[in-house]
Parts: sequence; C-alpha cells; structure tokens
Amino acid sequence: MASDRYLSDADSERASPSLEERVAAARAVVYGDDGELIASEELDRALAEYGVGIGKSEDGLPEYRDVPQELSLSACHMAVDLRRDPAEFIAPRA
Repeated sequence: MASDRYLSDADSERASPSLEERVAAARAVVYGDDGELIASEELDRALAEYGVGIGKSEDGLPEYRDVPQELSLSACHMAVDLRRDPAEFIAPRA
C-alpha cells in the first residue's frame, strides 16, 4: 500500500516551504496590484486566482481544496480581517 508520509524528518524538511516562501505566498494573495491589502470580500477571488479550489461544505461553510503547501489560509484570512501584514501570523516551522 502506498503512503504519502515522509520516510524521515530530513525528507519532510526538504519538502516543506521556507518561511520566506510561505510569507511571499500569503502576500501574493492578500495584496492587490496597488500594494494595499485587499478587502475581505475579495479574498476568495484572490485565493482562487492563486489556484485554491473553493466550494461549500454540506453545512454551507467554505471549503478549500488544493491549497498549495506554501500557502497559509489562516494567515491570509487574519491579514485581511485585521488589516495587517500576513508575515505577522506565520511562524517558523519547528
């Protein structure tokens, strides 16, 4: 049976995006062409443009699919809701 788990911690670390890549991905989503943070109602469109699939779950809540490994959805949501740079919400991986 195939497994998508890493064989070692070293394999996991090589496959994990860096802090810089994660911050750059979130910034690419939440900042508009004018360099300003987008409005919260524009976030789903920006996520879709980045390649995230967006739908509704059975209970009517947003459901995100195919989220790239480097993209933090929570950082994107907090950045536009709180009007702050997403880097403030992305912690280095341990």
